Amino acid sequence: MNSKFEKLVQEKLLTQHRELARDSSELSKRLSTLYEGAERGDEAQVVSDASEDVLRYLGTREADELQAIEEALARLQSGSYGRCVRCDGQIAEPRLQAMPATRHCMPCQEFFERQGYRASAAEPVELWG
Repeated sequence: MNSKFEKLVQEKLLTQHRELARDSSELSKRLSTLYEGAERGDEAQVVSDASEDVLRYLGTREADELQAIEEALARLQSGSYGRCVRCDGQIAEPRLQAMPATRHCMPCQEFFERQGYRASAAEPVELWG
């Protein structure tokens, strides 16, 4: 992998990191405003509960994405970027271009998906039922 490609990847990762952090902050502010303005009746409680669930989901997802980006930036620094963290095989450049924070080569990613595991955490996830 050449330094020009790594520089482009680093710029893309930093841009994604800034955007996620900004979006997460904006979402929190909007939901806080919604809570403050809502009347506290049964309907408002349902909306509030639903909004909390959505925020919790989005917050977890965004936190996972931010962590993946930070890990990819660390791999760039250490010189291990572009290597699968599971098998140490080379990750194809087109995959890295499409998903610069990816941790796994396609065979390992497919293995995790077949097994019903999240490749980022190696823990089981429910796959739609």
